[in-house]
Amino acid sequence: MRAEIKNLFSLNIDDLERFAPSDPEVFHIPIRLIAGPQAGEGEESFDFEVCSPGWLATEVAEGKVVLLRHRLLMKSFNFGAVRNFVERYVHGCEGATWKEVATKLAKLGLWEFEDYQE
Repeated sequence: MRAEIKNLFSLNIDDLERFAPSDPEVFHIPIRLIAGPQAGEGEESFDFEVCSPGWLATEVAEGKVVLLRHRLLMKSFNFGAVRNFVERYVHGCEGATWKEVATKLAKLGLWEFEDYQE
């Protein structure tokens, strides 16, 4: 079983294709990946952030500690490059069950069912 992208968007930005941060060197953009089984039904969300080295520098400037899980780092924001990276990553996630595939996707973004227990 493989995953496929059903949607890739931001809850904060309407048009990621045309978006340009006000400061191209200091940005932090939340993105949501909706993925599901390839050619199958169902979908789940995986949230991650795209940020710049400049944004990280401002976060740690005053002694803050930043956990880097579920973040992509890039010097300047380019949604096409983000989309290409996510497409390659998702295409590489394979497993015998959807749970195995989703666990691999959860390394990219916070899975909505990551710590779910029945």
